[in-house]
Amino acid sequence: MVIDVNTRAGYMVDLTYVNPPTPAMTKQVILEAIARRDEIMSITPPEIRDAMAAELAYYQVLAEWANQNGWDALATSDSVPPPPANFLAALGPLTSFQRTQCGIKFQ
Repeated sequence: MVIDVNTRAGYMVDLTYVNPPTPAMTKQVILEAIARRDEIMSITPPEIRDAMAAELAYYQVLAEWANQNGWDALATSDSVPPPPANFLAALGPLTSFQRTQCGIKFQ
């Protein structure tokens, strides 16, 4: 599902994340992930379930902020909410799983 969401947003091409994503890509990924939260969580393997929940929770915070400030963080003076510690801790397990189990590459 991560591959599907990111590919349709243009943020992933041939299993490789495009870096950096555009604001439009970011918006599409975040909104779709939030909308499909229950579906995503239902298929997330137990070993990364807490990490995925942390990522989705931060996406919710970002979406709420962006809906008030616009989706281009560089175009506003309001600071983007900083990622919480559990989100930062989640990045390692999630990217490791994506690399080893899904074949996803990072630029």
